[in-house]
Amino acid sequence: MTSSAEARLVIPSPLYRDSIRDYLISCAEINEALPWDPSVDSDDQQLNLYINDLARGYWTPSDKQPTASPVTHYWYIIDSHVIGRCSLRHSLVGNFGESHGHIGYDIHPHHRKQGYGTAMLSALLDIARKRGMESVLITCSPENTASRRMIEACGGIERDLYEGEYLRFDVHM
Repeated sequence: MTSSAEARLVIPSPLYRDSIRDYLISCAEINEALPWDPSVDSDDQQLNLYINDLARGYWTPSDKQPTASPVTHYWYIIDSHVIGRCSLRHSLVGNFGESHGHIGYDIHPHHRKQGYGTAMLSALLDIARKRGMESVLITCSPENTASRRMIEACGGIERDLYEGEYLRFDVHM
């Protein structure tokens, strides 16, 4: 990592609105899919609604369904800048749970390949451990070698290739 500032996971907050806007615009510029589209929902009110939904555990409208797994979203913050985003699903529900696991994450495009992802995942695993989770399932695309290395560096043990599309790892606490 290149920053000496303290990194921490925080619940999404409008306090970081400008930083998350920059993050999401940077993702959109490289055609990464996002539930909030900065080219459409560019005003502060729409972004605040998105941030508040994240703080309540909603990523997409389907997360508001009663059958959805409870989830907590976090932002990885350094010097008041959002460097990464991650989420912890408290339980696995249906096929989505089996294919996407307990944990999801990504790093700001300008901060990738600097060790932030591994540090963020490690911090999120600490939270899972404190919640009493004995193991978590983490998945990634078989082609995503950076994500695979991150998961393995944090104790992930390869389980299988699910439906030919999701490489699944177990992390035992």
